[in-house]
Amino acid sequence: QIAGALGTVALAGSSPAMAATAQATKKTADILQTVRDSKRVVGGVFAMGALAGLLGSKLTSSKVTSTRAVSDKITKVYPGAVPNKQLVNQVSGVLQTKYGFGPDSLVATSLCCGEVSRVLEQDFSNVYTDNFSMGGLAGFPFVGTVGFGAMASHIPDGGSCLVVYGPHVGVDSQGVVGTTERRGRVNGGACCGSAIAAYGQ
Repeated sequence: QIAGALGTVALAGSSPAMAATAQATKKTADILQTVRDSKRVVGGVFAMGALAGLLGSKLTSSKVTSTRAVSDKITKVYPGAVPNKQLVNQVSGVLQTKYGFGPDSLVATSLCCGEVSRVLEQDFSNVYTDNFSMGGLAGFPFVGTVGFGAMASHIPDGGSCLVVYGPHVGVDSQGVVGTTERRGRVNGGACCGSAIAAYGQ
């Protein structure tokens, strides 16, 4: 099984021959309904990226509005957003209970190359042990179809694969959405400069 979380979920077979597209589409709908039924499992496509951006920020005392104010801003902009570890626990719990995902599962990530994405990636890796990185700028899977096939060949026999993908959206220490402070840099900037640059093309 290949499942994706963080706002979009996809499921396909992990047998030697991949499941037919129609069957995968039906299973995708089933998984999406499960996620919808599991309130607050996924608050939005970019909600976790917002938290990862905040956690990855260098928060200096002279600039920080307040942790509560920033948290309130995240909740307002991304209703249903939850901290990374809570998301990981809820997603892994649903996948274990409903679909039997366990230690024989592989996590494959397609998150932006930016350092703020590593927090969520590591939290999922802590549950599923290994990580197959497919990510690229703005979360697009740079590996393409060949790399996706390679990822599928890394799924343990009889196991499953959780695919987590998406860009990150920062919220800086003053509650400004789309920006973040980075370690060692005086001035903050766009959290996902690649997405901003692509949008401007």
